[in-house]
Amino acid sequence: MNQKPLIIISAVRFFQGGSIVIVNDCLTFLSENLSDKYRIIALVYKKDLYSALANIEFIEFPKARKNIFYRLYYEYFYFNTFSKKQQPLLWLSMQDSTPRVKASIRALYYHNPLLYYKHPLQLFLIQWRLGFMWWLYKTVYTKNIKQNNFIIVQQENMRAMLAEKFHLPKEKIWIFPPEINDYKISVLPKNEKYSFLFPATALAFKNYKVIFKACNILNKTNSNYKFFLTVKGNENRYLRSLKRKYSLPQIEFIGFLERSELFSLYNNTDCMIFPSFMETWGLPLSEFSLQDKPIICADLSYARETLHDYDKVKFFDPNDAETLAAYMLQAMNEELLFDKTSFQYSEPNIQNWKDLFDKILSKTL
Repeated sequence: MNQKPLIIISAVRFFQGGSIVIVNDCLTFLSENLSDKYRIIALVYKKDLYSALANIEFIEFPKARKNIFYRLYYEYFYFNTFSKKQQPLLWLSMQDSTPRVKASIRALYYHNPLLYYKHPLQLFLIQWRLGFMWWLYKTVYTKNIKQNNFIIVQQENMRAMLAEKFHLPKEKIWIFPPEINDYKISVLPKNEKYSFLFPATALAFKNYKVIFKACNILNKTNSNYKFFLTVKGNENRYLRSLKRKYSLPQIEFIGFLERSELFSLYNNTDCMIFPSFMETWGLPLSEFSLQDKPIICADLSYARETLHDYDKVKFFDPNDAETLAAYMLQAMNEELLFDKTSFQYSEPNIQNWKDLFDKILSKTL
């Protein structure tokens, strides 16, 4: 019988995007640094989405992506039985929700920005599945949030929001910005045309509409550019309608990219456009800033915090396509004047994964 204390990491809802990167980083640290002292189980949708880690026991839940009923069943019924049987020292939920589990220490990694959204009816009208997710976060996923010993977030903005909405003491909520890892890149042929990039998933709050409108405006002055989007353009009605309405040859739908492919694209792209209405960090902003290239970004608090020390950023109103088009033209002509971020940045509570698990497992800050 294995006598090591047990750590369980639950992430069965994740199947793509930055969430996979965060969970993979967490599991890699545990495998390399704590597996000699602790038994580690990862509950995931598919283990092939993660690095091959010999010291992690992966348990797959392939039905988790079939429908919401399976996901709710796992969170609030199956995990309860599973935890009673396994008796973990630590249950760390990486997917925003607080499951019904028995564990000596319960922790939550919260990184979904939906509760920021002030006009949920718009979500239902534009992308009903997203509106339904907002309802789940408001009524179900955050229901047991006070039962956690610790809550981990990526920004001060998120900590303030959770503390206010759920009357949580701020000292219970720890700020842990995502770590930026280096990736091997393939040197791609230089684009003949000036290139823009927006790496994001197919969610309406990512604000693709302002990109299409700005490109339509820009084409009246200069159409000699390429704009890469990491979606296929047919994922949902929202994107299909934009693609059909504007039909812009400058926009290239390249689909989802692996991390190494994305970093190669960063290396080959001239400017990032980031118009998203909501983020808990905006990982591509940090990643692209390593290229020391222009970023044109929504003037919102998450971006000001993420780019607090970056000197090649231009902020714009994410509803203003005219201004975005003007800034894109200035970037193409190397005439873009950058902004000072002026964000009052506070040092985070947590510096890295070692720091996080040291503090969680000792139950003290």
